[in-house]
Amino acid sequence: MTDYILRLAKPEDASAILEYIKQIADEPNNGISLSSSAEVTATEETLRERIQSQLDADNRLSVLAVDRHGQIIGRVNCDPSGPRGYLHSVSLGITVHRDWRDKGVGSALMRYVLDWCADNPTIKRIELDVFTNNPRAIHVYEKFGFVREGVRRSVYYKYGEFLDLLHMGIVYERDI
Repeated sequence: MTDYILRLAKPEDASAILEYIKQIADEPNNGISLSSSAEVTATEETLRERIQSQLDADNRLSVLAVDRHGQIIGRVNCDPSGPRGYLHSVSLGITVHRDWRDKGVGSALMRYVLDWCADNPTIKRIELDVFTNNPRAIHVYEKFGFVREGVRRSVYYKYGEFLDLLHMGIVYERDI
């Protein structure tokens, strides 16, 4: 038996999601694009609207891992990678609270989103970017079938240095 459940995010989760994002952002070497919670610019209202748009669209997804006390312990999002021509391509973002890492939460979230993509006739590809100095995450993504597609060198400035991003993806062999 697991001590958490996976469920779709709801607009009323916006406040809790913001707090969760701030916690992750304040972790040292957090592996995400934010260096601290001071960089979080989303508001509850904009996040509520985004979650509702994810619920209303067939090519968007937001899933939460929630512990038995109702606390968010993980989160995964898929959103279109760009404007109209990219509607078949989604970008993945995933985080797991540090107290829940290495307990299967990230794998459960990843399986959920990859199953959703595989079953979704709108989705042709899923992609993500990961810092090249995060070999642990790269290994996990490769384990789930993501393929290295290229490196964007010195594309991100964080913690006083320029970082490279590895672009990875999965392409589903089907017509849309």
